[in-house]
Amino acid sequence: NLCNKSIELDKFFFSAQILLGKSFIRENTIDTKQSNINYLKARELFENIFVQSEKLNDRFWMGRALRNIGNTYWENDIDKSYQYFIQSLEINEELGDKLGTSQSLHNIGNTYWDKRDMDKAIHFHLRALKIGKEINYHRGIRSSLSFLGYFYLLKGDFNSSLGYLFQALALNNEQQDEFKK
Repeated sequence: NLCNKSIELDKFFFSAQILLGKSFIRENTIDTKQSNINYLKARELFENIFVQSEKLNDRFWMGRALRNIGNTYWENDIDKSYQYFIQSLEINEELGDKLGTSQSLHNIGNTYWDKRDMDKAIHFHLRALKIGKEINYHRGIRSSLSFLGYFYLLKGDFNSSLGYLFQALALNNEQQDEFKK
C-alpha cells in the first residue's frame, strides 16, 4: 500500500536526519562560532523531525527528536535542555520504549551533574542502569556505571566509586574480548 510505504520512508528519513544532526553536534571545533552554527543546524533538523512526526502522530520519533533537541541546548541552557529531556522521558515511558527511557534518564542525570546535584544525578543514573541491564544495553550500562563511579568519587564515597568503576572496566574488557573473537 502506497500510504504504508510513505510512512516507512518518513521513518527512514527521520532516522537519517537524527544521524545527520548528531554528526553536527559531535563535530569538534575550536572555533566557538562554528560550534554554535553546528548546534543550530542540528537543532533545526531535530525540530523539523519533531514537527513532521507530530503531524504523523508518531510518538516514537517525537520522543527521539525532543531528546536530541535537548542535547543541542546542553552547552548554553541546561534548564531548557532538562525540559526537553523530561518531555522525551514522558513519551518514552508512555510508549514503553525502554531504550529511549534509559537514554532520557541518563541525560537527565547528566543535567543534575552539571548543576552539581550528585544525589539526583545518581538517582537518575541508577534508574537508567536498571533499565539498561533489563534490555542488555551495554553502551548505556557502561556509561551509567562510569558516571556513577565519578559521582560517588565527587561525594567522597570511594568504596562505591571504585565498585562502579570496576564494574564499568570489567564490562568494557568483556566487550573488547567479544569484539576480538
